[in-house]
Amino acid sequence: MDSPEAEVRRVAEALRDAIHRRRSSQRKVEQALHQGKGYLSQLFNGNVDLKLKHVFKVLEVIGLEPDEFFLDLYEKSDPVGTVRDLVARSRVDSAIEELRSRIARLEGGPAAEPKRSG
Repeated sequence: MDSPEAEVRRVAEALRDAIHRRRSSQRKVEQALHQGKGYLSQLFNGNVDLKLKHVFKVLEVIGLEPDEFFLDLYEKSDPVGTVRDLVARSRVDSAIEELRSRIARLEGGPAAEPKRSG
Protein backbone atom coordinates (compact mmCIF):
# COMPACT_ATOMS: atom_id res chain seq x y z
CA MET A 1 0.00 0.00 0.00
CA ASP A 2 1.15 3.52 -0.71
CA SER A 3 1.31 6.13 2.02
CA PRO A 4 -2.00 6.97 3.74
CA GLU A 5 -1.95 10.39 2.06
CA ALA A 6 -1.54 8.80 -1.38
CA GLU A 7 -4.37 6.36 -0.67
CA VAL A 8 -6.66 9.22 0.39
CA ARG A 9 -5.88 11.00 -2.90
CA ARG A 10 -6.59 7.77 -4.76
CA VAL A 11 -9.95 7.32 -3.00
CA ALA A 12 -10.86 10.97 -3.65
CA GLU A 13 -10.08 10.60 -7.34
CA ALA A 14 -12.07 7.37 -7.57
CA LEU A 15 -15.00 9.02 -5.79
CA ARG A 16 -14.94 11.92 -8.26
CA ASP A 17 -14.87 9.41 -11.14
CA ALA A 18 -17.75 7.44 -9.61
CA ILE A 19 -19.90 10.58 -9.51
CA HIS A 20 -19.32 11.13 -13.22
CA ARG A 21 -19.82 7.43 -14.11
CA ARG A 22 -23.19 7.58 -12.33
CA ARG A 23 -24.08 10.50 -14.61
CA SER A 24 -24.28 12.92 -11.75
CA SER A 25 -22.40 16.11 -11.04
CA GLN A 26 -20.51 17.40 -8.06
CA ARG A 27 -23.08 20.19 -7.69
CA LYS A 28 -26.01 17.75 -7.62
CA VAL A 29 -24.24 15.67 -4.96
CA GLU A 30 -23.43 18.81 -2.94
CA GLN A 31 -27.09 19.82 -3.05
CA ALA A 32 -28.23 16.34 -1.97
CA LEU A 33 -25.77 16.55 0.94
CA HIS A 34 -26.99 20.08 1.79
CA GLN A 35 -23.51 21.46 1.22
CA GLY A 36 -22.43 24.64 -0.49
CA LYS A 37 -20.93 24.93 -3.95
CA GLY A 38 -17.29 23.84 -3.92
CA TYR A 39 -17.61 21.47 -0.96
CA LEU A 40 -16.63 18.40 -2.97
CA SER A 41 -13.84 20.26 -4.75
CA GLN A 42 -12.38 21.09 -1.35
CA LEU A 43 -12.52 17.40 -0.38
CA PHE A 44 -11.17 16.14 -3.69
CA ASN A 45 -8.32 18.66 -3.78
CA GLY A 46 -7.18 17.83 -0.26
CA ASN A 47 -8.09 21.21 1.21
CA VAL A 48 -10.41 19.44 3.66
CA ASP A 49 -9.55 16.06 5.15
CA LEU A 50 -11.51 13.34 3.38
CA LYS A 51 -13.05 11.10 6.01
CA LEU A 52 -14.64 7.72 5.57
CA LYS A 53 -18.03 9.19 6.47
CA HIS A 54 -17.69 11.62 3.51
CA VAL A 55 -17.07 8.70 1.17
CA PHE A 56 -20.11 6.79 2.46
CA LYS A 57 -22.38 9.85 2.21
CA VAL A 58 -21.38 10.49 -1.41
CA LEU A 59 -21.77 6.82 -2.30
CA GLU A 60 -25.25 6.82 -0.78
CA VAL A 61 -26.26 9.88 -2.81
CA ILE A 62 -25.03 8.43 -6.11
CA GLY A 63 -26.48 4.99 -5.35
CA LEU A 64 -23.23 3.05 -5.31
CA GLU A 65 -22.65 0.32 -2.75
CA PRO A 66 -19.44 0.73 -0.71
CA ASP A 67 -18.30 -2.82 -1.45
CA GLU A 68 -18.59 -2.21 -5.19
CA PHE A 69 -16.68 1.08 -4.90
CA PHE A 70 -13.82 -0.34 -2.82
CA LEU A 71 -13.56 -3.60 -4.76
CA ASP A 72 -13.29 -1.63 -8.01
CA LEU A 73 -10.70 0.63 -6.44
CA TYR A 74 -8.56 -2.20 -5.10
CA GLU A 75 -9.35 -5.00 -7.54
CA LYS A 76 -5.68 -5.65 -8.36
CA SER A 77 -4.64 -5.96 -4.75
CA ASP A 78 -6.12 -7.50 -1.62
CA PRO A 79 -9.55 -5.87 -1.29
CA VAL A 80 -10.39 -7.56 2.00
CA GLY A 81 -7.07 -6.51 3.49
CA THR A 82 -7.45 -3.00 2.16
CA VAL A 83 -10.94 -2.61 3.57
CA ARG A 84 -9.68 -3.97 6.90
CA ASP A 85 -6.94 -1.31 6.89
CA LEU A 86 -9.48 1.42 6.15
CA VAL A 87 -11.73 0.16 8.93
CA ALA A 88 -8.86 0.05 11.40
CA ARG A 89 -8.14 3.73 10.74
CA SER A 90 -11.77 4.80 10.80
CA ARG A 91 -13.58 6.33 13.74
CA VAL A 92 -17.04 5.99 12.23
CA ASP A 93 -18.65 3.22 14.27
CA SER A 94 -21.63 2.56 12.03
CA ALA A 95 -19.41 2.38 8.96
CA ILE A 96 -17.09 -0.02 10.77
CA GLU A 97 -19.91 -2.40 11.61
CA GLU A 98 -21.22 -2.31 8.04
CA LEU A 99 -17.76 -3.03 6.63
CA ARG A 100 -17.19 -5.90 9.08
CA SER A 101 -20.38 -7.49 7.85
CA ARG A 102 -19.36 -7.02 4.21
CA ILE A 103 -15.88 -8.43 4.89
CA ALA A 104 -17.41 -11.50 6.48
CA ARG A 105 -19.62 -11.99 3.42
CA LEU A 106 -16.59 -11.56 1.12
CA GLU A 107 -14.78 -14.25 3.09
CA GLY A 108 -17.81 -16.50 2.87
CA GLY A 109 -18.60 -16.62 6.57
CA PRO A 110 -21.36 -15.27 8.77
CA ALA A 111 -21.25 -11.65 9.82
CA ALA A 112 -18.69 -11.27 12.56
CA GLU A 113 -19.92 -10.14 15.94
CA PRO A 114 -18.54 -6.75 16.94
CA LYS A 115 -15.76 -6.95 19.48
CA ARG A 116 -16.61 -5.44 22.82
CA SER A 117 -13.94 -3.60 24.73
CA GLY A 118 -13.80 -3.56 28.46
